[in-house]
Amino acid sequence: MTALPIEADAALARLVSVWRCGEAGRRDPVLVSMQARAAAELHRLAPGTTDKARQAYAAIVGQR
Repeated sequence: MTALPIEADAALARLVSVWRCGEAGRRDPVLVSMQARAAAELHRLAPGTTDKARQAYAAIVGQR
């Protein structure tokens, strides 16, 4: 079971990398698909983490 946190970390990193693309991450079909796959994988591995990460990222970006 030690692989689970590493897989969740990788999925979270992919999700945040798309979020950091800003507007392109919301409009580019490839990035939208990547975000959806990463969010689904993260939800499968650690339910609820995607929403918490999205809120935390929004708070960080809002402070800039």
